[in-house]
Amino acid sequence: SNDMFLFILLWALQCKELEVISSVFIMALVNFFTFMENKFDFICKHIEMGTIPTDESLSSPLPIDVRLVLQSSEYRLKPNPSRAQELMEIVSKNGFHHISTRLWPNLKCGICILSQNLKQFELKFLSTYWDPIVPIFPFVYGMSEHYHIAVPLTTNSYQFIPLPRSVYYEFIEVKNDDRHDDDDDDDDDQSPESLELDQIDAKKQERGQYLSIVTVHVTEMKLREIIDSILLEYTEEFTSSTPQYTVFIDKLSYVLAIEVDDDKKENEDRLQQIGKELCLKFDQKLQESNEEYKRYRTNQNISSPILLWLKYNTLTTGTREYRLKKSKGSGANQLKSQLILNNRHEDVIKFIKENKVFETR
Repeated sequence: SNDMFLFILLWALQCKELEVISSVFIMALVNFFTFMENKFDFICKHIEMGTIPTDESLSSPLPIDVRLVLQSSEYRLKPNPSRAQELMEIVSKNGFHHISTRLWPNLKCGICILSQNLKQFELKFLSTYWDPIVPIFPFVYGMSEHYHIAVPLTTNSYQFIPLPRSVYYEFIEVKNDDRHDDDDDDDDDQSPESLELDQIDAKKQERGQYLSIVTVHVTEMKLREIIDSILLEYTEEFTSSTPQYTVFIDKLSYVLAIEVDDDKKENEDRLQQIGKELCLKFDQKLQESNEEYKRYRTNQNISSPILLWLKYNTLTTGTREYRLKKSKGSGANQLKSQLILNNRHEDVIKFIKENKVFETR
């Protein structure tokens, strides 16, 4: 995917008149711009010289027939030193913050799939590379095999109008929400019974919608509501962009893991103070919203929350690259930043712990 980004950028950055940028999922756009920032000097050098990167600088060698086509007169990358100089000046003046409209002044919109599960990617995108003055139009909501499950109500909308007749729905009961990612969901001897819409019991169909500790079940929506309300009080304290976080269980505690900017992680005393306040408020709001949690905390059957401060980009490009290596590159554009990590994500939780700056209890 990084090689693909590289070749797209070699041509796209020369097209100053570019009006639309699209992708199936928004996380691909985040990773596209992140790659551009990391490789910007390298890309500009090739734009200046009109050259194609050598195989040694790629993740995998370029097939010879593709390289020959790119070097043909029809597709040849012409030297463009004036545009390369202009690009370098754009970055030297204002960096990469909201760079989209400075690279492409005629940019009219972005197009991609948006949903609540992808919200962290969208918020990060709008607070870093993408100029919010340019709208992002969502695709119809759906899956890779079919794009017509629902249509968005408005621009940048998380509200969708369902299209119940667009596909034929079947549902399978979830037997155990603590399965591992590499477990086989299919029974070789017998296929699971499928149910139609009027036959389902919602409590038996949801996977990954809540995070449970002992017998306490807290939904993803409630966790997001609580954490977002707390973080509003600490704007700019640990990041200049939208806070990136995830939640998981460690023994008998909820663990809140949050990214911290590189230039802010040195102030450990202040971050420890903020961490203690966040843990206290997280605990209080969980008790206020969930009587079962409050009872277990009172009886000390559940420990107080823990906060992990993480290296910048651990939860977006970091976990993506880690999971891409495990999956050998398959499904790259569908890797999401997950709010809830349960027992099925032990490997990702381990990766997150390995990237902590320090923790607060």
